Amino acid sequence: MMVTSLLCLRLTSETVGNGTNTPANDRWILSLAFKFQGNLSETIRHVTFLANGSIDTTNTSSLVVQEITSLIEPSLSAIRAILGESFDFWRIINLFVVAYYWILLADLGQISPTTYPPVNQYLRLVDFSGPQYHSSVNNLFRNATFTYYTSYLNDLLNKTIGSHYLLPDFIPLDNENLLNATETTLCSLHVHLRTTTDKASH
Repeated sequence: MMVTSLLCLRLTSETVGNGTNTPANDRWILSLAFKFQGNLSETIRHVTFLANGSIDTTNTSSLVVQEITSLIEPSLSAIRAILGESFDFWRIINLFVVAYYWILLADLGQISPTTYPPVNQYLRLVDFSGPQYHSSVNNLFRNATFTYYTSYLNDLLNKTIGSHYLLPDFIPLDNENLLNATETTLCSLHVHLRTTTDKASH
């Protein structure tokens, strides 16, 4: 069957262990959704990643990994023709999701998230009375996985746009050289659109 829409990536609202799903956990779940031609409903597969960037093979079926890989094989072949056989789809997907997650938190001045458990698995509602405060131990800007991600990104940059555009050499992260929480000001803009009724009342 032909795939018409592939790989809508999202973090699920499922619980992982005793907490909500977040890359701040020691393991977290990524959902991959796709549709086959002629089908209205999505097919969803779940892949669990560990904090070190690898797939959690204990909680992820090898059949799921094989299924997703086979569906995108034409695209992977084209990419490998440029980047070489060492291109790792799962590693790059993990890199983009994890880096985006922690960069977004950093933009808000945070180094660890606060999450709230879902009310149930069907409604997109959370229980604000039960905040879950996560550690920053798995923040890639505060541990050794920073080198794991930046070295692979540099390898991809070198193969695509050349050595002149590589990331700079970073001083190894330690207790002094790491991302810290900062006080951040958030600005909000409220726009009031006046209606015909509003104008008549003034």
